Amino acid sequence: MKTTHGVSIRSFAIYALVMSLCLACTSCSKSDDNKEDEAPPSQDVSKEETQLSPEETQRLKQENENAKKAIAEVLAVMEKEELSNEKNKELKKAVSKLIDVNEQSEKYHQEKAKTEQLIAEFESITDTQGKLDFIESLSELSTQQDLSIIGVIQRALSDPDLEVGRAAIELLENYNTPEILSVVEQALGIADDQIRIDALTSLSGIDNSEVCELLIQGLEDNSKDVRSTALKVASEHSDRIELGVLENGIVSSHDDVKYASTWLLQERSDHRGLEILFQGLQDTDPQFREEVNETLNFLINHEFETYEEAVAWWNENKDNYDDELFEKDDI
Repeated sequence: MKTTHGVSIRSFAIYALVMSLCLACTSCSKSDDNKEDEAPPSQDVSKEETQLSPEETQRLKQENENAKKAIAEVLAVMEKEELSNEKNKELKKAVSKLIDVNEQSEKYHQEKAKTEQLIAEFESITDTQGKLDFIESLSELSTQQDLSIIGVIQRALSDPDLEVGRAAIELLENYNTPEILSVVEQALGIADDQIRIDALTSLSGIDNSEVCELLIQGLEDNSKDVRSTALKVASEHSDRIELGVLENGIVSSHDDVKYASTWLLQERSDHRGLEILFQGLQDTDPQFREEVNETLNFLINHEFETYEEAVAWWNENKDNYDDELFEKDDI
């Protein structure tokens, strides 16, 4: 809030307080001067004679009280104004959110209508080449990560001709949004290695807990190439996803996955990776346990008979190793 001259309320309040004090001091000064003028030059002025009269004292007290009341009223108005401004801010935020919701709703309905139109066009085509040509025409939309073609990809994956599904799954390579995860899950159930490989490859740019689950599913695929793809994508992902996949890989029923996981854990060379590597000592295959111990010997210069022995040793000695498993110099 501003005064008519553009002075802020807070400044005005301070000004009023200063003026009231000045008035009080001025009155005191004038009274003192008057007393001095009235006193004979040859006489000393006593303490009682320099004091204000009761009427003047009362007047100054009243002026001070009036000033305090004025300041209190100004501060109250200022507080109400600040409260009003805060409410206005909250109202603006609420309106902004409502606008966003309306825009999102409108966008959703537009995408839905576009999806239904594209699906209808795809389903109206009866020959394989026509479907392949239609899928090819969607390439530009896929580079824009347009979600309206997701429905077409799902329809194409259900086509009896696997060539149509292969062409459709390639459209996912440009996407890095979680909206495609349901399509990947569908693709992992199709009996075509290339479709499953391309589906897993499309997960590279998505950091989501469901991505970890899909990659773990890929680790148990019947195809070695699919399993290898799952591990490769995991190694290119965030620590959270990679570690989740390797934790399952080290205990996989497939030897290629177990050995590859051991190598990836060696490459990581960190505390969490080492703890996952210890789990390999529980494997029933003595040859694999030997492989795990060789890796442990490379990383920390120790080997163990059992998983429990390794864990106990690590709990006692982990503080002796830095984040990259180098033994600290001061130990």
